[in-house]
Amino acid sequence: MSLRNINIADGVRLHYLPLDKFKTNFMSVSFLAPLEPGTNAMNSLIPNILLRGSEKYPDMAEINKRLDHLYASGISTRCSKRGDVQVFGLCADMLDSSYAIGGEDITSEMVGILAELIFHPVTVNGAFDPDYVESEKQNQIDAISGVVNNPAVFAYRRLIGAM
Repeated sequence: MSLRNINIADGVRLHYLPLDKFKTNFMSVSFLAPLEPGTNAMNSLIPNILLRGSEKYPDMAEINKRLDHLYASGISTRCSKRGDVQVFGLCADMLDSSYAIGGEDITSEMVGILAELIFHPVTVNGAFDPDYVESEKQNQIDAISGVVNNPAVFAYRRLIGAM
């Protein structure tokens, strides 16, 4: 088990971690951006918007259908901060290809799906679909409201923020 880090572009990294113990693999594509008040919120929306669809998989149902054919593989989003850098992107977990019944190369398939989501998102006039953007903004507002309404989680996040 060894973590492989590949720089795809300036500020974009692919991390791949084969897990011998669990018969699964994990990979993530991370985008790195400086923490800036004007862009943090918008950057945090990007992974969720990317996961809404692409040219090949036009909606979440098509993405999930393809993932189900890959032994219930999964893709999730991430957004965090490391020092003065915001880290956001997509994570994928999948069955190790050596355990696939039909001999499929699941890892390559997942790389292809992630590439499709990142490089060919659903766009309208050269920008993200405005309906997706507004929907994800509302989802983020709802998530923040949920944290504010939960005193234990709110206190923990305030503590981390202060530290």
